[in-house]
Amino acid sequence: MNTKIKSFILVASAIFYLGSDSLHAQSSNIRKVKEKTEKATRSTRDVAEGVEAVGNNVNAIADNVNEVIRVIQPFINVFKKNKKEQEMTQTDQPVMNNTNQSGSDPSNTNQSSDQQQGSSINSDAYSQPDNYGNPMQQSFPSQEGSTIYFSDGSAYLGCLDHRKYGAYLDARKGLIYDDVDAGEYADQIDLIFMSQSTKTGDIYRLFSPGHALEPGGFKSLKGERYKVITQNPIKKWSRANLSKVGLTPLTEEQFDRIQSNKQLYGVVKNVPKYATTYRSEEKLDGKVFAIKTETADRVAYALLCVVKQFGTVGSTSYLQVKLKVHGIDENGDGLPDLD
Repeated sequence: MNTKIKSFILVASAIFYLGSDSLHAQSSNIRKVKEKTEKATRSTRDVAEGVEAVGNNVNAIADNVNEVIRVIQPFINVFKKNKKEQEMTQTDQPVMNNTNQSGSDPSNTNQSSDQQQGSSINSDAYSQPDNYGNPMQQSFPSQEGSTIYFSDGSAYLGCLDHRKYGAYLDARKGLIYDDVDAGEYADQIDLIFMSQSTKTGDIYRLFSPGHALEPGGFKSLKGERYKVITQNPIKKWSRANLSKVGLTPLTEEQFDRIQSNKQLYGVVKNVPKYATTYRSEEKLDGKVFAIKTETADRVAYALLCVVKQFGTVGSTSYLQVKLKVHGIDENGDGLPDLD
């Protein structure tokens, strides 16, 4: 064979073998990259599944906690505080002329022990943070006897025209304010009660403070005390919560059976109709209402049971109510912890 031809064959063979080695090396590299990619994908998928599992566990734990944590009944806590403060006051101060400081005769058997223990409101206070997070003392309504709390977890909620019992409800803490303190604690008020006499009959209303500022909302306030729109006290408040209220299908007996946050929230969530005001031409005895306030800096979910309605309209109209509140009380003060 010609020498030139032999040389060409040798060179071509070398090029072929070198090319084969290069292709084999590239194929090996591609396989390794693919294996690493698949491994990374599996790792990413494992991490994602792990995160999802952790999230599911957290949600399950939250659901379990929500289910077992008991609802808060703040009226009972307020009653106990009042009773303790009264006992301390009675221990520290001598009794004179067999009358207590409010001027009533303690021997009067027509007055229940609960009423005697709950009628002094000014003596009790609890700490709450101010706008800067510093503790401050918040007292109960300053008008003597403006609110009465009982050991069964009920309290008196007056209508706006009532001269003794306050009409403004803080649904989170179970405090009832009258006109003396309502403006100062306006950002904590969720519900107001009013009863009115009209040409067609008596009307009973539960409404949010924000409703009174809506067009036509003043008619919910109008009565013996406020007769013209320029007298609307809520216009001067620094804030008026636009809470919502709705009538539940619950009976008083069913209300008493609600024990957990999950039960309470389930009722609040499934109320068919909410509005900033509830209006009824019938008395409210036995009715159970859901209250919810959802704003950027205030969330409150509560159930309000009207045990009994006293009087009809004007200064004689008031409700005996029970309150259950959704929340967690980790510090043991009987009130839902602040968010």
